[in-house]
Amino acid sequence: MDKEDDVTQNRWPTKENALTAKERYKAFRENCIVPTLKAWGEYRHEHLINFVLPAVEIYNQRKRESSWLNFQDLLMLAAALLRDNAEVRQYFQKRFSHLLVDEFQDTDPIQVEIMLYLAGADTTEKDWRKLMTRQGSLFMVGDPKQAIYRTPMVLRQSPYRSSRVFFICLTKEATCSHGFFQLQLLLFISLASAKVISHANTTIWV
Repeated sequence: MDKEDDVTQNRWPTKENALTAKERYKAFRENCIVPTLKAWGEYRHEHLINFVLPAVEIYNQRKRESSWLNFQDLLMLAAALLRDNAEVRQYFQKRFSHLLVDEFQDTDPIQVEIMLYLAGADTTEKDWRKLMTRQGSLFMVGDPKQAIYRTPMVLRQSPYRSSRVFFICLTKEATCSHGFFQLQLLLFISLASAKVISHANTTIWV
């Protein structure tokens, strides 16, 4: 049920039979399977969270006792520090006046929150989605087609094939509405250029 709603037409008696089966399968998946999985996910979510929370608290207590932080802790604490302390945000904005974020498709909401706190004009605004960046303070480069994370089938009613692609588009909409410019770069490689690139790759890797 997690596969594309496509059929191999030459394995059916007629093309019409194949297309009819495809449409029926698509309707069955969208009207039955997807709602059922969504309802099941919503039902089990509370039970799973209640089951896991005690272990999470024990883990956090052990980290506090040992003065340890993992990478996720560093991100969340950094975001909270910048969000709740205007003077801290001002200090780091002066220290890092311009940000270049490469491979933006590999970021997550916490990292973008930090990024916009550092580039935001209003150092008192706590909602990163409402921040307008300082002119020239932020440059992002990313390719949604390179997103490697998939979205569960129950979420595929979104036009985006990946949760990271969805997040990229959400961030793009938020930033473009606050004065950003979007540049779309297209690369055309001729046969001669392809030979040059092939030779360069061979030279680099040998």
